[in-house]
Amino acid sequence: KTPGLRNVALTGPYFHNGGQATLEQVVEFYNRGGDSRSHLLPSHDSNTSGLSPNPSNLDPDIKPLNLHPNEMADLVAFLKNALTDPRVAWEKAPFDHPSLTITNGHLGDEYSIPSSQTGKLRDAQDQTLKLPAVGKEGRAAKDGPLQPFHSGLK
Repeated sequence: KTPGLRNVALTGPYFHNGGQATLEQVVEFYNRGGDSRSHLLPSHDSNTSGLSPNPSNLDPDIKPLNLHPNEMADLVAFLKNALTDPRVAWEKAPFDHPSLTITNGHLGDEYSIPSSQTGKLRDAQDQTLKLPAVGKEGRAAKDGPLQPFHSGLK
């Protein structure tokens, strides 16, 4: 089953391992024919000359697309603009939501957790974030629309 592309501009990072942060990186990945391992890896087949004919985990039919930079830019623009519903980006009805409390790790760090008032250690307590409710009119103009994943990267 192929995942849908609806609202893809807002759903990064991309691929099962989050290996690409932006849609531009995704298009570049496909344009170069994916990421293959070295063609000089030894073969595990004792009947060959020592080099594997396909030392990659890619299907042999996967080839570079050879798109021109303008074509790649047009494809990214299509993915970002034509496939993203502005109601989703602005969280307008029917994509509004009540306030949401989200668990975000625990208080403290990997070395210690805060002690109780008695000075004894206690079990880790969840740290939470609270997303405010968004009504049917959507996000406030001052807050702007939802941003893609990579906008929060430094």
